[in-house]
Amino acid sequence: DAQYETDAALDQYFHHSNTAPFLAKRLTQRFGISNPTPGFISRIANAFKIGTYTSDDGILFGSQEYGDLGATIASLLLDREARNVILDADPSHGSMKEPLIKWIGFLRSSEFSMNDNNLVNFVRFAVTMNQKIGQMVYAIPNVFSFFLPEFSPSGPIERASIVAPEGQVINGPKIIDAMNGILSLINYGLAECYGGLGVMEYTYCEDYQIGSDSNEGSIGTINYLPTDSSNIVDELATLLTAGRLSLERREIIKNAVNGELNPSLAIRKVQQIMVFAPEFHVTNLVHLSSSSLRPNIEKPPPSSRPYKALVYLMLDGGVDSFNMIAPHTCAATNNNGETLLEQYYSERTTIAITQDERSRVVAASGQPCNQFVIHQDLAIVEQLYNSGELSFFANTGVINRPVNKQNYWDVTKTQLFAHNAMIEEAQKIDPFSGMPGTGVLGRLCDVLNNKGYNCQPITIEDANAATIGVPGSAVEPLFVSAYGSSEFNPGYNDTSFDPRPYIDQINEANELQSSLFGETWSQRLAKSLSDNQVLVESLSSTQLGEQFPDTDFSNKIKAVATLIASRKNRGTDRDVFYVSLGGWDNHANLKTALALQFQDLNSALTSFYKEMINQNMWNDVTIVTVSDFARTLTANSGDGSDHAWGGNYPIMGGRIKGGLIHGEYPSDITTSGPYNIGRGRLIPTLSWESILHSVLQDMGVETEIEMDYCLPNRIQTGTRMFAKSELFQDT
Repeated sequence: DAQYETDAALDQYFHHSNTAPFLAKRLTQRFGISNPTPGFISRIANAFKIGTYTSDDGILFGSQEYGDLGATIASLLLDREARNVILDADPSHGSMKEPLIKWIGFLRSSEFSMNDNNLVNFVRFAVTMNQKIGQMVYAIPNVFSFFLPEFSPSGPIERASIVAPEGQVINGPKIIDAMNGILSLINYGLAECYGGLGVMEYTYCEDYQIGSDSNEGSIGTINYLPTDSSNIVDELATLLTAGRLSLERREIIKNAVNGELNPSLAIRKVQQIMVFAPEFHVTNLVHLSSSSLRPNIEKPPPSSRPYKALVYLMLDGGVDSFNMIAPHTCAATNNNGETLLEQYYSERTTIAITQDERSRVVAASGQPCNQFVIHQDLAIVEQLYNSGELSFFANTGVINRPVNKQNYWDVTKTQLFAHNAMIEEAQKIDPFSGMPGTGVLGRLCDVLNNKGYNCQPITIEDANAATIGVPGSAVEPLFVSAYGSSEFNPGYNDTSFDPRPYIDQINEANELQSSLFGETWSQRLAKSLSDNQVLVESLSSTQLGEQFPDTDFSNKIKAVATLIASRKNRGTDRDVFYVSLGGWDNHANLKTALALQFQDLNSALTSFYKEMINQNMWNDVTIVTVSDFARTLTANSGDGSDHAWGGNYPIMGGRIKGGLIHGEYPSDITTSGPYNIGRGRLIPTLSWESILHSVLQDMGVETEIEMDYCLPNRIQTGTRMFAKSELFQDT
């Protein structure tokens, strides 16, 4: 009986030995301790299992039933590790604050209230907050929420082998937009003016005055008044940083407002500086170094070398690539006498590409079919394949070591079929951590920069491992928003207070034993401010000739096109882009959802192709498409497909030897064949290294030592490494 089987499965999960510690760790991270000790996790897990918790003063929480959340939360909040202020001095204790928590905390601490003119009695934002600050209620981008629990940002946190999940969305564009929003709120109220994030009811921004009660278009204002006007800094330090603000930073802020006779402006000045202090953004102690300054970030000199760009396009969620390119006219048969097309229909059933959907037929050689069909919503893929500018890699994915159907689980180190693990491996291409903490694009730039190139790793939107090079010597990734680069503090003019010099002072180098989270904030802020200046200067004069659709996919691809157009202003001769396009995890209604996604992808790639032709850059760009994994050939009960392994991925560019399918499109996709490990999950016959080997050669990697640095596991995969000459034309 399905009901009893479902209940039994849920009971198995609920009572599994991993459930209590798993929940304990995740809850602890969300309550502000990113790296709880094993002892802390054990105590919380025990409260979950026995259903009770007794506080130090003898108060009993819980019902004595397994899984009691009252006992679990009481154990989390009242444990000595959660409450002992001595731990604030531990560099690895605490966390970076979530963006939305910082915003709400500032609104409450500053006594924000709605204005009478507000047409509805709640806070309204004029922008999509998760695009601007990285987070918003009811707006999670996927099932993993806004950031991964195991995310470790590059820099001191990664080197300490700890995590800071919130760091995944605290990057350049979002730092600038979030802080612009707070500065605008302080000076003008909650409105759209000068980087503000709120709705403006009426009036024009040029009519706004700092701190003026006549800014009637704002929907709310902050109303904080100190209880002691001579003690503004210390009061606000208590409200905004829980008293953690260091004495050195307090003195800097006090010096900034000395001589300000207007009490209202003095408060605003203190707020504008203090919200940039690392103590506002983290939950432990941060001490300025008395002996060292933060080094200046230098803009690279212009390059005279020919330019090339690599776009690493991640279809996040697991694209169903066996409906991207599918068998069509097939003569060869398997041991059961079935052609590949017959197998395809037999395996795919309700999610197969039907006869009516087979308008984009392409030719192939050296494969079990002499014709394949491209999904009907991917016109640009068919066009580029037929024009010799796009090829496919068949049955490709994560391979750590040579495997077969009997040993694949034991031999493979990467956690198979898991989004986070397989995306991370596609970013790092380093399953055995030969180059720990780095990604394949970051290592590529390491090699190229050592050879005299100006290589810039670039991330469109959120942080990832792919663009990270070796700590200490690598070029830091450039974070770019898909929705345009905002000028920092656009409300500043010659007659207003400029907080920037003091922002720089309070974010100078910190002591070695200071907060790792605080130092990460200060480093990222300095990089964000430097990058912002370069981007605003470079992109303000950059105009594209092609009109891109206003979709998430197209906006991200448009950002790549804009940056390529600005290459001379930025002084680079090699750009490597990481672009993640999400939403491909189609466990239900696959065909409908995939059609819509392919339409978006097709529009984005078509506009990009046309723009590159307009810029005369198509021959200098290579797009490599990857995904966490392919999807099961067999449908599930919801007419969707589930997590699988090997898939088919296009590579495109003006110099690609197109019209080819590299590798082996499996001739037997049934469970009788050598690769199907169940439900149409196919063991890959090519690795990510197979694709990247030739691409990295084309970008400038030459020697075996350089290639081993970039692809440390390439030999161990046992898969074919394609040479540049096999994929790229000479001119």
